[in-house]
Amino acid sequence: MQVQNLLAIMKDISKRYAVIFILALGLRLSLFAYVVWVTDRGVFDFYGPDSRGYDRLAMNLLDHGVFSESPTAPFEPALYRTPVYPAFLACVYALVGHNINIAVMIQFVLGAMMAVITAHLGRKLFGDTAGVIAGFIVALDLLSMSLQLALMSETVFTLLLLVSVSLLVQYLKTEDRRPLVASALLYGLTVLCRPVAQWFFLVIIGLLFLRFRPAWAKVFQASAVFLLVYAATIAPWIVRNYRVAGFVGLSALSEIQLITWAAAIEGELRGLVLGSNYHEFEERLRKQASEQNLGAAETLAFERRVAWQMIKDHPRIALKLPIAGFFRLFPGVAGVGIWGYSDEGTGAVASLLRGDVGEAIRRVFSQGVMRVVHLVGQYAIALMMWAAALFGLWRSRRIFTVRDNPTFWLALPILYFILISLGPNAYSRLLVPVIPFIAIMAGYGISEYYSRRAAARTERGHRINELSTA
Repeated sequence: MQVQNLLAIMKDISKRYAVIFILALGLRLSLFAYVVWVTDRGVFDFYGPDSRGYDRLAMNLLDHGVFSESPTAPFEPALYRTPVYPAFLACVYALVGHNINIAVMIQFVLGAMMAVITAHLGRKLFGDTAGVIAGFIVALDLLSMSLQLALMSETVFTLLLLVSVSLLVQYLKTEDRRPLVASALLYGLTVLCRPVAQWFFLVIIGLLFLRFRPAWAKVFQASAVFLLVYAATIAPWIVRNYRVAGFVGLSALSEIQLITWAAAIEGELRGLVLGSNYHEFEERLRKQASEQNLGAAETLAFERRVAWQMIKDHPRIALKLPIAGFFRLFPGVAGVGIWGYSDEGTGAVASLLRGDVGEAIRRVFSQGVMRVVHLVGQYAIALMMWAAALFGLWRSRRIFTVRDNPTFWLALPILYFILISLGPNAYSRLLVPVIPFIAIMAGYGISEYYSRRAAARTERGHRINELSTA
C-alpha cells in the first residue's frame, strides 16, 4: 500500500512538471512565431553585435578550430569571450548545420527545463506548492523568455548556475561529497560561460560556513574540495589566454567594464547622457595604444591603467555610478525591442525614481495604449514577485534557524548578482540568472501567505462554533 501511494505521488508530481514544461515551451514558441511572422524580424535583430559575435566564434570553432571573432584569416584570438556558450552553439551547428533558428529552439527547450528544475528545487526546499508556483513564475517570465530568443549566453549560463546551486543544496542537506564535486564542476563551466560569476565561490564558501559552523574542519574540507575542482575546471582556459596573448585571466571583459566606468565619469564631467560617449572613449584609448605599438596584453594593461586613474581622480562621481546602475537594472523591461517599441518605458521608471514626474509621464504615454498596458503589466508582475519573495524571507525567520534557512541560501546568490551588476553598464538582462531563485522565494512567500489565511479562517470557524455552543 505504501508503494502504491508513493507511485501515485510521483505520478502527480510528474504531471505537474509536464504542465510547467509544456506551458513554458509553448509560450516561447509563440513568442518566436510572433517575432518571425508578425513583426517580420529575425534572431540577429536583437542584441545584434553580441549575437553575431557568438555566432562567428561558433563557426570559427567548427570550420577552423580557432576561438576567434575574426571573419577571415589571420584569426586573432578572442580575449573578451569565454568558451562554453560558443562551444554550445558549435555543437548545435555541427548537428543541424548553421541554423540559428534551431539554436534558438534548443534554447527554448533549455528555458522550459529551467522552469522544471526551479520547481523541483523549490519543492525540495519548501514543499510542493511553493515549487509549483516557482516553476510557473519562471515559465511565464518575459525577461528570460526574451533573452532565449537571441543568441545570448544568459540561458545556458542560468541553467548551469541553477543546476550547480541545486547540487550544492543537496550537499548541504545530505553531506554527500558527490553532489559537492558535481556542483563545483558545473560552477566552473558556469564561470567559463560568463565570467561575471567568477567571484561567486565566495558566496558558496559563505553558505558552507553558515551551514556547518562551528564544525570548522567540515567547512574547511568542503571548501577545499569545491575550490580544487573549480580551479581545475577553469585553469586550462587561463593557460590558453596566457599562451596566446600573455594575458592572465578568464576574460578581458573586466577591462571593458573599467572603460565603461571611466567613460561614464568623463561623460558626467562633460554633461553627457550616461553611456553616450563609451565608444568614443574606447576608440580614443585604442588609438593611443596603437600609436605606442602596444601588443594585446600591453593594450589591456594600458586601458586598465587609464581607467583606474580616471576613477581615482573622481571618486565622488564613481560612487554615484552604482546608483545610476540601480536605475538601469531594476526598471528594465523585458524585451522592449522584441515587442516592437522603444525603451521609453524603461526611461520612464528611471525618470520617476529621479523625481522627474513630467518626463516619466511623457515617456509612458508616447508608447500608445497597448504598449502602456504591456509595460505596466510587466512592472506589476515584477513588483508582486519581489514582494512575495521578501515576504517569504520575512516568514522564514519565524520557522527556520539561521543555519538551516533555505531562503538565506537563495538570498545570497540574488544579492551577489545584484551588487556585481550595479554600475554604468547595468541592464535588466543582468537579472536573468537570479530569476529562478527569486521565483522560489516568491513561491514560498505566496504559499505561506495562503497558508496563514487558511489557518486564520479555520481559527475563526472554531471560535464561532465555540460561541454558538456556549
